[in-house]
Amino acid sequence: MSNIIQDGLVWFQEQLHVAGGVSVSYQRGALSVTITATPKPHEYEVVDDEGFGIVMLSRDYIVNVSDLVLAGAEFAPRSGDRIVEMLGGVAQTFEVMALGQKHEYEPFDSDGLMLLVHTKKVV
Repeated sequence: MSNIIQDGLVWFQEQLHVAGGVSVSYQRGALSVTITATPKPHEYEVVDDEGFGIVMLSRDYIVNVSDLVLAGAEFAPRSGDRIVEMLGGVAQTFEVMALGQKHEYEPFDSDGLMLLVHTKKVV
């Protein structure tokens, strides 16, 4: 039965990227890889250091774990990494970051095939 579910998740990944995926450059220092990611703007309510609730706007990206390979090694997103996306013909840079108590990324599916990566636009 798990093969059917796994096959369904792979099909879902493909459909998600076909419908809303864009080509982005994922960068860590001098290393980069071009991947297909699905952008997903999102508002998060987080608690700041002084205990006040604030709303943060994030541009999240849904990525396939299998695409996250730099210099031949798989990696997990971390703060300071950057995602560069072309928007309206202009390269826009988004920095990977934790949002309040949320880590830089979280699983997007129950099998861990996709991640939801949290970013903020670099101005």
